[in-house]
Amino acid sequence: MIKSLLTRHSLIRRLLFGFLLVSLLPLTGIVWISLHYIQTELTSTILNNLTSIADKKADQIENYVNESRTDLRLLSYSNEMTIEFEALQQAYRFGLSSAQYQKAYLKTEKIVKRLTNHLTYYDILIINPNGDIIFSLLKENDLGENLNQKFHHTALTAAFHQTLDFLTTEFSTFERYQPSNNQPAAFTLTPLLKEGLPIGVLALQFDSNSYQPVITDRTGLGNTGETVVAYHAQGKTIYTAPLKHVPNAAFRYQVEQQKTAKVMLKALNGERGYGFVNDYANRPVIAAWHYLPSLRWGMVVKMDIDEAMAPLIKIRWYLKWILVLFIISASAFEVLIGYSVIKPIRELIVITDKISKGDLAQRIPIHSRDEFGLLARTFNHMADEIQRGHQQLEQRVNERTIELVTQKNCAEEALVLVQKTEASLAQAEKMAALGNLVAGIAHELNTPLAAIGSSAHLIQKFLAQYFCQLPKLFHNLSLSENEKFVELLIQSFNNQNTLLSVKELRQKRKQLVYQLRTQIQDADTIADTLVDIGLYQPLDQVIELLKQPQGLALLDVLYRLSELNKSAKTISIATDRTSKIVFALKAYSYQNHFGEKIPYDLTQGIENILTLYTNQLKQGVQLIRQYAQNLPQIECYPDELNQVWTNLIHNALQAMNYKGVLTISTEYNSEFITVKFEDNGIGIQAEHLDKIFDAFFTTKPMGEGSGLGLHIVKKIIDKHRGQIVVNSQTGCTIFTVLLPC
Repeated sequence: MIKSLLTRHSLIRRLLFGFLLVSLLPLTGIVWISLHYIQTELTSTILNNLTSIADKKADQIENYVNESRTDLRLLSYSNEMTIEFEALQQAYRFGLSSAQYQKAYLKTEKIVKRLTNHLTYYDILIINPNGDIIFSLLKENDLGENLNQKFHHTALTAAFHQTLDFLTTEFSTFERYQPSNNQPAAFTLTPLLKEGLPIGVLALQFDSNSYQPVITDRTGLGNTGETVVAYHAQGKTIYTAPLKHVPNAAFRYQVEQQKTAKVMLKALNGERGYGFVNDYANRPVIAAWHYLPSLRWGMVVKMDIDEAMAPLIKIRWYLKWILVLFIISASAFEVLIGYSVIKPIRELIVITDKISKGDLAQRIPIHSRDEFGLLARTFNHMADEIQRGHQQLEQRVNERTIELVTQKNCAEEALVLVQKTEASLAQAEKMAALGNLVAGIAHELNTPLAAIGSSAHLIQKFLAQYFCQLPKLFHNLSLSENEKFVELLIQSFNNQNTLLSVKELRQKRKQLVYQLRTQIQDADTIADTLVDIGLYQPLDQVIELLKQPQGLALLDVLYRLSELNKSAKTISIATDRTSKIVFALKAYSYQNHFGEKIPYDLTQGIENILTLYTNQLKQGVQLIRQYAQNLPQIECYPDELNQVWTNLIHNALQAMNYKGVLTISTEYNSEFITVKFEDNGIGIQAEHLDKIFDAFFTTKPMGEGSGLGLHIVKKIIDKHRGQIVVNSQTGCTIFTVLLPC
């Protein structure tokens, strides 16, 4: 490419290009390395910052949850709490409005407030082992309710049962809690024990405001940064904090798990990492992600890439304009230097151009004694010599031109005549071969057409005689008899596909006569009919049908429908045979009028020619096909190769006198496709092998050959840049054609 640029443009441009190439490549490399280093350092700094922020937020949330568990466990260990719970439980039996309960409630409330004045929470619940909420500090409408009834589907109830079952401190997931105005809430629950046995459960209720300051704190995250938290529930991902791009998202925005952003799925799956990803709004961001095991939440701390990489973009902008200004300044300086060198060269180019156009009197003016002056003097001397030589040469050329024009005209006329003659001979040979095939093709077409006509006549006869009687006949049969008739008809159609020998058919008939003779009359005739339609067994259904009042009529209809099916199959087979012959004839007679090579299926081409020779082959020739599997198509002239296969097959059949073995095989490698035609005819005499491809040479009797067939074959193979080789002895002749892939 560089060589092309240097040779196609002016010298001053080449000098400018060379200077810029030498100076800009190192400069560009330095700029690129610097940008890459800055980008790497900036990315590392941002990722470390995001990871640090994510770790800090995760630690704050985890510490908050763990501290709440520890504080609640300490509260449950208080003897005062245990004593007051038992008193409250006794008072609860008298009802929430009873004086006993109100007194016990006030005393419990005083103790709870005193023991929890250092805790941050929304509400405190005391639940008895039956699931009754017997104490609520805020006295919301969950007081006096049973968890196993009204709130049985909540996370609070699930955590309550786990606390009682395992006697451990549990933390429920956040979800909307109806008694708290349907606001998100989570609970820390711990068992109240007496002598090692649970007597109740103490629950500390938190709302979303308890952790929101940590989540919504955007310190160090710029204008586009935010912290995204979410959890899985019922096949969906529920986001638990406000989002910049989704209004009112906290505990309201939810998506299907398979549509959740990949970075959030990683966090929810327990992974911890950082990198460039797409967020929940499918925006490119740089993020760090974390899993919060206590809450079973995933957390992603992120910033938009545009904001995070803003310093790098600004640096790129400055460096780009510095590089542009350098290129402009350097180019201007190089143009001034180059112009002083180019001016004498341009004068030389102008004079040279005029001389090349025939003005041999032009000379270069000499302005200096440097290298350009020496070049000008040398050029002027050369121009003088050219002018003298041109005058002498012009005279000789005029004389020789007259001779060449005369010879050229004679050669062109001879070439056109030869080409027309060869084309006429090739077409005549092709038509002669087609003429030899016409009688056989006509016979091959008449046979299936006659079968079609006979079958069509049989179908017309059935429709005329029986079709109108069928509705009445079937109307008189019951539904079960109709079904049995159809079943026998289907069995008859299926058995027609099984071909039996005459001996097997005779045995079938004897068995049927033996089985029918004791049950119905005229068993011989009926057995013949059943053999014809292919009904051999089971006979129970056939005998039951024949015993009907219309049994013989039904058997006759069954026979006619079976014959109708045979006629349809005959028409199908004959039509297929006729189509193959017509297709082969069409392919053989096709001429490529555009003179361009097209893709060609060599095996199909040979098969088309063999179809045209079907009548000659079936008289006594055993055809053996040995085709290579997956033979590739080749670019060629199909009509000409078809003429090659026709001539070689025709010669083989004549050599065998249309009785013998003809083997056609194909194979291929990376260079050639090989086609072989082998026959066991009389062979070619050794002294004739060197002449068989010569024009008008033939060993056939007068009138049977023109001597052009193999000559045309050789010309066609040469045109395709292939080879044809013959090996022959008595009883074995092989023509081998090699065509390039």
